[in-house]
Amino acid sequence: MDMRLSEIMLSLQGEGKQTGKLTTFVRFYGCNLKCTYCDTLYAVEGDKYVNTDIDEILATVREIGAKNICLTGGEPLYREGIYDFIFKLEEEGFIVVIETNGAVELRDIRDRKFIYCMDVKCPSSGMHDLMNLDNLSILLPQDEVKFVISDRLDYEFAKDIIAKYPTKADIIFSPVFESDRTTNAGQLASWILEDKLNGVRLGLQMHKLINIY
Repeated sequence: MDMRLSEIMLSLQGEGKQTGKLTTFVRFYGCNLKCTYCDTLYAVEGDKYVNTDIDEILATVREIGAKNICLTGGEPLYREGIYDFIFKLEEEGFIVVIETNGAVELRDIRDRKFIYCMDVKCPSSGMHDLMNLDNLSILLPQDEVKFVISDRLDYEFAKDIIAKYPTKADIIFSPVFESDRTTNAGQLASWILEDKLNGVRLGLQMHKLINIY
């Protein structure tokens, strides 16, 4: 089954519960959204991709050798046959994280091992009206929900969502990253403290802070 692939690379996971772990990143091309702050536009538009298939990607991740696999994009769940690929990875003992944008319906698989890391887009993204918030109810304790926050409006939006849509997943508030600094990281931390947001984790993009790809 053909899949549009943007890149495969070895690095350290820079965010979420897997932060710091050696990880093979499999970046798929194509997305159903276009966020204002997108930092991987090369995986969304243009012609930087190759047509490949599951077996070729499997051979590459085996050769790289990292046990943790992150499927990202673009939007990995935008690719037909992606769940077949996930199950093949799990059969071979890989630990799989799927970074998904929250506008794609997730499969409700209760005995699964793989991890959903789902973004809920806030107003500054320009995509918040396209979210499928029903996804939050099917997430499991191993999963993550991430809100990328650039201002107070985003913060209040995120608070409202977590109040209205309970989830078993870990909740991460992460500031938008710009150039060589994190925007409002300290301010975001102070808001979380002031509101005593139990169950919310402040997340920073480690890979950008230490300047690794």
